[in-house]
Amino acid sequence: DLAALVANGTVTSKPPVTLRLVIPASQCGSLIGKGGSKIKEIRETTGAQVQVAGDLLPNSTEREVTISGSQDSIIQCVKLICTVILESPPKGATIPYRPSPTPGTVLLAGNQVFEASDFGSHPLFSVAQGGVDLQQ
Repeated sequence: DLAALVANGTVTSKPPVTLRLVIPASQCGSLIGKGGSKIKEIRETTGAQVQVAGDLLPNSTEREVTISGSQDSIIQCVKLICTVILESPPKGATIPYRPSPTPGTVLLAGNQVFEASDFGSHPLFSVAQGGVDLQQ
């Protein structure tokens, strides 16, 4: 979609993209590297901005990794991050982050926008383990 907008002149350049990954905290040390060397190498190689959150996500043993930049730099960056985490398996038990929609949370589905509260009584959705699950 972005390529079409750029091609027909609607926008002059592709906007930057931000991607958030959730990674077990026990693997974040490998991603950062000694003295920040690995994350610096990833930034320099890809041109993407990479930030590893210092705090754990609520009720979990996982941390947020935020990547931003051009589409190509993010793709390259994710590949490198995947390589690092595959080479250093998580240590100990991982308690996954389960976000719970708060009032005012907006969910996007196709071309429609919904408030999370709209799904409370909907038969296709149920709130389980603090998240909204789509029942097939």
